[in-house]
Amino acid sequence: MSQVEQEISLVQRKMSDLELVLQQKDNELKASESQRTILEQDLATYISECSSLKRSLEQARMEVTQEDDKALQLLHDIREQSNKLQEIKEQEYHAQVEEMRVSLRQLEEDLSAARRRSDLYEAELKESRQNSEELKRSYQHRLQKAKEQGKAEADEQFTKLDKTNAEQQTKIQDLQEKLTKTLKSSAEATDHLQSMKLVKERLERDLERLQNKEDSSDSLRRRLRETEDGRKTLENQVKRLEIVERRETKMKDDIQSKGQQIQQMADKIMVFFAYGCLVHMLLKFSVFYRNQHPDYFDCVRKECGGYMRPALKDTSGSHGSPINGKLQGVFFSCNTEFDTGLPPKDSPYGPLRFQIPAGHLLNPNISLYFADFYCMYTAYHYVVVVLAPVGSEGDNFCRSRLPLLDLASNPFLTYSAPQRPGEEPLYCHASDVILEVLFTEPVSLDEGTVEQISGHHQLMSLTTANAKKDPSCKVCNISVGR
Repeated sequence: MSQVEQEISLVQRKMSDLELVLQQKDNELKASESQRTILEQDLATYISECSSLKRSLEQARMEVTQEDDKALQLLHDIREQSNKLQEIKEQEYHAQVEEMRVSLRQLEEDLSAARRRSDLYEAELKESRQNSEELKRSYQHRLQKAKEQGKAEADEQFTKLDKTNAEQQTKIQDLQEKLTKTLKSSAEATDHLQSMKLVKERLERDLERLQNKEDSSDSLRRRLRETEDGRKTLENQVKRLEIVERRETKMKDDIQSKGQQIQQMADKIMVFFAYGCLVHMLLKFSVFYRNQHPDYFDCVRKECGGYMRPALKDTSGSHGSPINGKLQGVFFSCNTEFDTGLPPKDSPYGPLRFQIPAGHLLNPNISLYFADFYCMYTAYHYVVVVLAPVGSEGDNFCRSRLPLLDLASNPFLTYSAPQRPGEEPLYCHASDVILEVLFTEPVSLDEGTVEQISGHHQLMSLTTANAKKDPSCKVCNISVGR
């Protein structure tokens, strides 16, 4: 009986131990379940945050895509309007030329008959002159109307561009404020880093001095431990400061990138603005020319080896032009008279004119850049373009500062390659502005000819040397009257 009781007590103790183990396991299971619940909650939070970030990214991509589509549509609309206007102008011009040809043939027939009747000839001649004057007035009226219409459309487009530019300027100002704060904190962090380095060096010297001593006292051991802890703390602070410096460098790079984007956008706005203010009628030309006084050409031959050397661009034109006082070049003109297709007989720069075939300065190996659009308190306007051989120093300078133009399709100066063997390239310039062409390389007098002009050269009102832009003009100033 006592043996059975012992077995029962033994079983009861085992049962008690099993209950304790089971209770312990139950507690561990509850703890594991609570940890699992926490992990599941964290996982759900992470998934929701990832989904939110993904939605934000998709929305941002859609907004960027929409903005790009709008910009492309805007460019497409501008090009279509320009092409339509150009086609209308060409059709009107051809129709008027055809009408004039018919009139001239009729006049020739009338002239052969009028030799016998002088009175009738004079009457018909007066009538033909009146018709010519009416045609001329009609053509001028149509040109003016088309110019006003194009300008109104350009105003609407540039209002949108101004708004976009203002938003970009606000963003860049915010970035600049952040950069200022970061620079201030960086300067403080740098000072703190220097002081920490000095403290670190002092503590390392103390640590080295203390390690060289063979003193086993508790105070020295305590100082050793404190010194080691201080060294580790300083190392952690140095690492944090390095992270701050890397962030500051990244922010500087971002701000520089934003600044470049703003400058590129401003350049594009200026090109589009000048483009919208022109009638877009191009005239053919065959030579670039440069007028100077005899002393200039004598100096070129005697002291420069027959080469016209590039000179530093003066401060004429727009105050903010990127080439003022920075880019060297030789100025040429290419404007021609509407009725003759030849360079004008007069010049404000001198009585001698150097002429060079257009293909020497304008060809597929040349980069064309837009530089300025301005006036000098006058009704006519100036456009400055830069011609630089591809890969030259001038080309490298302009590539990051000026808008690059398409040689075959732009409203200022174009080069069209021959379509068939034996044909010559076609060179055209804008008809309603005075075009100033800056070539960035030396030009030899042997490539062209120097001749005396037949007209006057005292038209000093047309010179642009150090001339300042009219800040009140509503045509060439984006912010005036808009």
